[in-house]
Amino acid sequence: MTTNIDPLQPAGHAPPAAPPPAASSFAGDFVARLGQARDAQAPTADTAAGDGPPPELAAEMAAASRTWDSLAASGRELHFQESGGHVQVSMHSLAGERIAVLQLSDLYALIEHEGAA
Repeated sequence: MTTNIDPLQPAGHAPPAAPPPAASSFAGDFVARLGQARDAQAPTADTAAGDGPPPELAAEMAAASRTWDSLAASGRELHFQESGGHVQVSMHSLAGERIAVLQLSDLYALIEHEGAA
């Protein structure tokens, strides 16, 4: 057995019932509230500057993404593994076969070559 007791209402008093909204005004109110919420979350000039990477970093991220896509299209992928405080980068086939171990300078050259727009 359960009891539904509202701790905010005194015993024996039912909460006041709100009248149901008219169907057309409810839909209009919902659309208006949705628009207000969207506008409230829209970035402003004050917040937009800190919401993403700086433009020069965004360009480098785009080049790295194009490199990743180019490698995948040619059946290759990069693996990153931490070992003893160092990161080892290796290129593998999609089947998992290691093709090469890359130095960081090789990785940057690969991004520059493969990621060129």
